[in-house]
Amino acid sequence: ERDRDAMMHRTQKRPLPSGRLQPRQALWFGVGITIFGMAYLALLVNVLSCLVTISITASYLFLYTPLKQRTTLSTVFGAIPGALPPVTGWAAARNEIGLESGILFTIMFLWQLPHALALAWMYRDDYARAGFQLLPIVDPDGRVTSTQILINCLALTAVSLTPTIIGLTGILYFFVALGAGLGFLGFAVHLTITRTSASARNLFFASLLFLLVQFVTMAIDKV
Repeated sequence: ERDRDAMMHRTQKRPLPSGRLQPRQALWFGVGITIFGMAYLALLVNVLSCLVTISITASYLFLYTPLKQRTTLSTVFGAIPGALPPVTGWAAARNEIGLESGILFTIMFLWQLPHALALAWMYRDDYARAGFQLLPIVDPDGRVTSTQILINCLALTAVSLTPTIIGLTGILYFFVALGAGLGFLGFAVHLTITRTSASARNLFFASLLFLLVQFVTMAIDKV
């Protein structure tokens, strides 16, 4: 995507689109660290975590990346590899994929949709210039995009409470997750009402804080 990245103000100074790094160098580096990482997991951790990582790499490179130029649903498909890293961690620690890792996956999946759509809203002109097919580009007044964000934030708030319900975390996490979810939902409601780039930016940064609070509290309450 280096040619498209070169068309976008947000990405044109990255090593590949700016020409500071040659494509062949990037290819060999990427292939090298991917093989090393998968070999490390397979030989020193377990095969299951390696297989999950392979699915992350494959779905990102061969599903999400080409779909960005073809359909607004690419954000949904891109949320799959983005939500799988916690499953890798769970598989590495437990050598299994259970309900708990499924809930972590769902939290990450639902979180990524408002996060990514807010970013696309902020840089819709950039993405349009590069030829990407993203929902905020084909939805100029933002009505559909903001509604989609609101629905996902509602679902995310509900799902983020389930770790306590299944005994994965304690009551501290439950109330922190509830507060964080309602706060995040408030930003989504504001975006739905105003439908401005400023509101999208606020939601984007709120999404970063939400995820940080969620997982830090989850780790503390589990210990």
